[in-house]
Amino acid sequence: MDRVFGYMTNGTMKRDDLIARLKERKKGRFGSLLAAAALSSGKDRSALAGQAFTESAAALAKLPPGRIESLGMLLPWLPDEVRAKLPESFRRKLLGVESKKREEASAAADKFIASLKSRGNNNNNNDDGREVVAGLIPYDLDKAVEVFVADEQAYTDSLSRGGRYSNSSSDDWESSIRDYSLYQLVEDDGVGMVFQANPNLRLKFFKKLLASPSGKRLSWTVYYQNQNLFSTAFTPLLKSKKFERETGDVIAMVETYQALEPELKAVALPCFMLTKLATGPIDDPKLRQAILTKLAKLVENDPQVALLATVRMAQWSWKACTPEEKTAARAAITALLADETIPEMARVMIAAELLKSLPKEDILDAATCTALAKLYQDYCAGERTAITHASDALFQTLVKTPLRDDAAVALYKALAQAFWANTALPKAAGHPPVPGSLAQSTFIAAVLGNDAELIKSTFPR
Repeated sequence: MDRVFGYMTNGTMKRDDLIARLKERKKGRFGSLLAAAALSSGKDRSALAGQAFTESAAALAKLPPGRIESLGMLLPWLPDEVRAKLPESFRRKLLGVESKKREEASAAADKFIASLKSRGNNNNNNDDGREVVAGLIPYDLDKAVEVFVADEQAYTDSLSRGGRYSNSSSDDWESSIRDYSLYQLVEDDGVGMVFQANPNLRLKFFKKLLASPSGKRLSWTVYYQNQNLFSTAFTPLLKSKKFERETGDVIAMVETYQALEPELKAVALPCFMLTKLATGPIDDPKLRQAILTKLAKLVENDPQVALLATVRMAQWSWKACTPEEKTAARAAITALLADETIPEMARVMIAAELLKSLPKEDILDAATCTALAKLYQDYCAGERTAITHASDALFQTLVKTPLRDDAAVALYKALAQAFWANTALPKAAGHPPVPGSLAQSTFIAAVLGNDAELIKSTFPR
């Protein structure tokens, strides 16, 4: 592997070219395919790992248990259908290895949870906890969430005793240790490799985490990258879909969403809405109409997916929308912002993305302004800090080329008041310093909202 990565780092080969060469290599076939898998991600990684084990199944079946154990770190890459086709003797050995690893992961979890009682205020790197959680995820998702929540709760408790809030900062933003820890868990190239063989596992992890106390304190973003974490759960599912101008990525998203297990669809909603569109807008009216026709057939028996598809299609081709389509899109956006089955922080992120990609003057009618104001007030009333990239994106978008009608003025005032009320109160999640860019945009919002009292109390000269 050192030699393989050497080709990439010295510029001799690009990643895709190197993967292609490794797939064609005959000598050292098993190792070559696994090296290609290590350079890949998502379903491509699982497919290559599966191919390696399938082609070498006969030889692998003869390995002693000790040698098979050394392959244990690769087992999460293997899809269930590949395992089912491996020789029975090898599968029995795999089960033995997995059983041992499950026991070891569970023991490590119990030991780690017990150690949290003696953790000091400044021992909050969360690195050990993250590794324990990653070790549990393939075997016991409930236990993995339990460890993450226990670790996050210990960190939260330490903040009230003067513990460190952040270990990293970028461009005036500080990332909480809890948010950075979650990012490290779910990113594709890091500890999050545990999700590679089964992309649905990331959605299941998110679902359980959102239902936990930690879910109410996480910001679900990473400050130094301004990246929402919801999209990391849906993007891997889309990698097997081919985006084409003739079908459009909205159709690929809808088909992927509809293929999910029913119990995962609720948590997938924000992931669906926050995944970036891969292709540019469609300018050809005939092509756009063909996509709309196909989309209508896909969602005709699913009102909620139809709502989401209406919004995403508007994002994709707003300039080509008819007045009737724009009216329907505004109604869908208002309903989306008010949908309490979607977590508040995700809806705030969705609002910011929509206002950034669509003309504010076309979207923010009185009903949408009211829905957005209530959403942000509820968001700020919760346990988490409002000093997040979601807030920053929302305010930055709203104060750029501002609106002046009465509904917009009331919206600016409500948002600014909610933000500063949040920062003035102690929150279980803790507060980082307010970055200059966010302070400036909230000040402008207060000015646009004609809130002289807030300006006087919060921004004294």
